[in-house]
Amino acid sequence: MPEVRLRGLTDAQCLIVRTFRKILLGNRNCPALARDFALAYGADAVEVYMTFCTLLAALAYASRRPLSAGHPGCAWLTGDERQLLTLIAAAQAEDQELFEANLRWLARADLRASLAMTANAFANALRAHGQILPVVKAALRPDEEAQPVPLRLVAPISGRR
Repeated sequence: MPEVRLRGLTDAQCLIVRTFRKILLGNRNCPALARDFALAYGADAVEVYMTFCTLLAALAYASRRPLSAGHPGCAWLTGDERQLLTLIAAAQAEDQELFEANLRWLARADLRASLAMTANAFANALRAHGQILPVVKAALRPDEEAQPVPLRLVAPISGRR
């Protein structure tokens, strides 16, 4: 099934959202993701993908609540997808105020440092490949975003109850 283009997002943002959705559904070893990462990151594809997986594991573990993602193929973003993109963009832009605000919203206080470390690592991996995510601080108008049915994390990180 061809992927739906997420309106107004860069190729890097679309790949991040598609990967987030597929991993939350338990489809971590998707051949299409492997191909897309190889096209985007060449010889570093595995390292960039594993850095993103580490970021998602830290986010799942540190999260203040269950994460939600749109279904693969949906053309809109959930709040968690939007915040993940903003967190990475703020890390790249070294916008500490926006970065900290997103960390506070996404993660429990005692686990924010590990989420910050992995977000910075992934932001640096993207930057090394010339992919800079735009920082968006403005709120969307209500008619710009539909509300998808949220998905739950299917494989919680062991050790957290």
